[in-house]
Amino acid sequence: GDDFAYISESRDADTTFANLLAPHNTHIVPLFRLWTYGLIALSGDLERMQAVFGAASYVGLIAAMAAVGTFVKQETSRSGLALAAMTGLGVSTVVMPAVTWYSAGQALWAGTAIVLTLLSTRSWSIKGGGGRFALIILGLLAAPMIWTGGHVAGLAGAAYLSASNRPRARRGAVALVLVTALAILLELILVRREL
Repeated sequence: GDDFAYISESRDADTTFANLLAPHNTHIVPLFRLWTYGLIALSGDLERMQAVFGAASYVGLIAAMAAVGTFVKQETSRSGLALAAMTGLGVSTVVMPAVTWYSAGQALWAGTAIVLTLLSTRSWSIKGGGGRFALIILGLLAAPMIWTGGHVAGLAGAAYLSASNRPRARRGAVALVLVTALAILLELILVRREL
C-alpha cells in the first residue's frame, strides 16, 4: 500500500509539492517524494511504471553497494574487503524487501546517503576545508529527507570523528551532533505535529 500512496501523492508537480512535507507513517521525506515524481515522469504512462520503479529499486541497491565498497576500500586500502562488503550487502536477505518493494527502498537510499556522509567526514578529517564540511552537512540533511532513519547520518559522522586522533575531530563531532539536533527540531516545527 505504501507504493500506491507515494505514487498517488507524487503523480504530478502540484500534488508532489503539496505533499512534500506531509508525513507518511511518521516519515517526512521530500527527497523521496521528488524522486518518486521523477520516476513517474520518466515512466510516461501507467504501463511502463512497473518496469521503471522496478529498475529504480535495483539502482538503489547498486548505489548502496558502490558507496559501501568505496568506504571500505578507503578505510582499509584492500579491494578484496571492499568487494566482500559489497557482496555481503548485495546478497543479504535483509535488503530483499528494499529491492523488491519500491517504498522500502527508502532505507537503501538513506543508507547510501549515510555512507556518503561518512565518506565526506573521512575526507574532511584528513584534509579539512569548508567545502568538505559543507558536503558532510549536505549528507546529514539529505539522508533523513529520504527516510527518517537517515537522522543517523550526523551521529555516524560524529562517532567516526570521535574515534579519530585528528585535532579538528572533536569540534567537528560536536558540530554534527548539534546540526542533527537542529534538523530534527526543524522537522518537528515544520510539520507542527508530533511524529
